[in-house]
Amino acid sequence: MNFIWDITTDSHAGRVALFENVNALPAPLLRERLYHEYDRTPFMNHIRKSIGLPL
Repeated sequence: MNFIWDITTDSHAGRVALFENVNALPAPLLRERLYHEYDRTPFMNHIRKSIGLPL
C-alpha cells in the first residue's frame, strides 16, 4: 500500500489535482456543452423510424 500511496499522492499528483480543481471547467457545464454540441440527428432518426414516428 505504501508503494501505491507514493505513486498516486506524490507532489506532482497533488499539483495536478490542485490545477484541475482550480482551472478545469465544472463537470455539469461540460456535460451541457456535450449535449448541445453533439449531433444526435442520425440516432434520433433511427429511433423514430424504429417506433414508426414520421421523420
